[in-house]
Amino acid sequence: MPVPTVCSLCQGSFESKTKLFKHLEADHGIVDNTRKKPVRIAVTVGWISDESVDIEDITDSTARYDVEHESASTKRRVESTLFNTIQKVFGSLVLSQQQDVSSDANVLPKSYSRGSHDRATAPNALERTAHGLSDLFVFVLECHPGPEDVWLAKLNGALPHWIQCFMCKIFPGSGGGDFSANQSCNQRRYEYILPLKSVLPSTDEEYAMVPSYLIESKEYNENPKWKQRVHQSVLKEDFDTTSKEGMDRVKFFRVLKAIMKKFHGRYLLFHNFLSGGACPDDSSALRVVDRLYHKDSLKGSVTDTEGSETWIVFSVSGDNFIRGQIRRMLGLSIALARGWLPIKYFDFAVYKAPYKSEVEAAKKKSAAGAASSDGDDNQRQKKRIKIDVPKEKHLEQLHPDLLGPKEVQEGFEFICDLPSLPGTALYIAECKYPMFEAKHVDKKFFLDPRRIPKGARTKTDDENIERMEAFTTKMHNHIMSTKEMRDVLKQTWATEMQANCARMVANAERAMELKCRTTEDLVSIQKDRIDIPKDLPDHVRAQYAKVLTLLREADNSGKWPQTSVGRKQVMVNSGLVEFGGRGGTFSVGAFPANQAQPKGNELFPELAKACFDLEKIIQPERKPSTTIAINRHAQFKFHRDSGAGSGQTKSSIVALGDFSGGELQCEYEVEDIRYKPYEFDGWGQRHSTLPFVGERYSLVWFTPLGLD
Repeated sequence: MPVPTVCSLCQGSFESKTKLFKHLEADHGIVDNTRKKPVRIAVTVGWISDESVDIEDITDSTARYDVEHESASTKRRVESTLFNTIQKVFGSLVLSQQQDVSSDANVLPKSYSRGSHDRATAPNALERTAHGLSDLFVFVLECHPGPEDVWLAKLNGALPHWIQCFMCKIFPGSGGGDFSANQSCNQRRYEYILPLKSVLPSTDEEYAMVPSYLIESKEYNENPKWKQRVHQSVLKEDFDTTSKEGMDRVKFFRVLKAIMKKFHGRYLLFHNFLSGGACPDDSSALRVVDRLYHKDSLKGSVTDTEGSETWIVFSVSGDNFIRGQIRRMLGLSIALARGWLPIKYFDFAVYKAPYKSEVEAAKKKSAAGAASSDGDDNQRQKKRIKIDVPKEKHLEQLHPDLLGPKEVQEGFEFICDLPSLPGTALYIAECKYPMFEAKHVDKKFFLDPRRIPKGARTKTDDENIERMEAFTTKMHNHIMSTKEMRDVLKQTWATEMQANCARMVANAERAMELKCRTTEDLVSIQKDRIDIPKDLPDHVRAQYAKVLTLLREADNSGKWPQTSVGRKQVMVNSGLVEFGGRGGTFSVGAFPANQAQPKGNELFPELAKACFDLEKIIQPERKPSTTIAINRHAQFKFHRDSGAGSGQTKSSIVALGDFSGGELQCEYEVEDIRYKPYEFDGWGQRHSTLPFVGERYSLVWFTPLGLD
């Protein structure tokens, strides 16, 4: 039996010398510098962003690996400050490559990960205006740093005032070998603060707009637990239930709560919530929101001379969020609660399949499986079909308008504009790793000091939590003093937002009306259509007629090229040839030198020349394009053009033929393009074809990047 090894400093007993050495490193800071053994370390970091302008124009098509993009300014600032300071003070970072540490260049650790960030231009990246309270960084040091609290104190002493570290943990043994701060995160929680006066209606007329009918059928506890909490004295002051004003405020927040619950639970398609917009078939826009609620209230003033304002703290948690999603979720919730947008606008903005159709389909599938079994033995061997009946707790007690979409059917895609709040009031409050922490519960390995059970906290843990609370107050004060929040406090902010909501509703209702026209409606419109409008100049009508004749000849020639796989993915299936339709598309002109040139040049040379001539005639002020996409009877889903994979200049489109419908929806506007050329950014703007009947051809002129 081995003799226990005793520490001469604390008289602790250990089973082996290895455990003794680990004890000396971790608890006494005695490190053998002659023996360098890399260790992984996790650091909880908070920061205050110095950016105040949100970047709204990063599209999913242009989200490249651009480390110098302006949206990455805060990411670069935080990471360079943290890593440069660590390298300067300790000189122990394991770098990604041979770097000249003596220069002023930013150092880059090897294989580091971060809880809140993917690449800065990715759809799920944290916005540059957002702040951080608990963001986890994981990286490798060349050797053991010694006592964690001593290392952390020395690091904080060298960091600037706007960035602080609240905890550091050295991974035990090889326990952190497969740990990634980003991929291993089970839940992220964000907080957003808003002045109460900007959320609430201010007049009786404004309160009359609140959809109070949403909560009329539910009974509420008039003595909730929050009234009994001392730390919620702010709520007692601003939500006095003995006065009419106080009760109006309580009812408003109950309406707001009911609306925010609509985001909870299931996978929802948040393509309308991404800054710059995503297409409905973009899988990155599918997200699950665990909870969105009013978490707390606090007092603060914008300036020292003004009175104290009440601020509302909203909390939202989920696996991950796309860029701009939280700001638009809150903006939409407030706009719906204030009555600036109708409740049905939620169905325009967020797609999810109706509850009933899912349940009925699952039941039919289950019944069909049971009927097809040939006996008890076979039935036992059959795989059970699980029926997930969605829970409608709380919602069913409120109002039918909150039970989910009624008119939006599966496969229906729609884009609409959404009100958004300033990003400067958003911060990541917590990155949670309960699954990883549970594996090391015996070692009390927690990655956030607030997650340590109170009974297990040390004095150092309490000090870390106090520093985190002080930094939270500092961050709140910074947010309250920004120009964006001062503007939100003004009544003009609400007036402008209400006007924007009216414009959004008008655009959405017009697009929905046109999108939902029946075949009979479109046929009746087509009867009154003239093939080529007579109000066009004669030479324009002649060129249109020539191109249309050549298009019809190409259509009937049997030589129309097969549509590429990539183009098929953005076309409605019912219009494709393999599904019984007549749709198809090909290109003429020039592609970049590294790609095969369009086959249409050889198949239809006369058509190609006539189409290029048409562009010069109908848009003489436009620089001649190098490439044309020629489409026949094709209905496109929302998409962005690839520009032959290289990007492209602005596009110009026109439609020809005897048809009705088929307008172009470009972002939130609908344009009639039948013999009316329309210029747009096909690479950056989402666009689609509305339903149509009849013979419809369209030409899209563009120039791929590299040929411009």
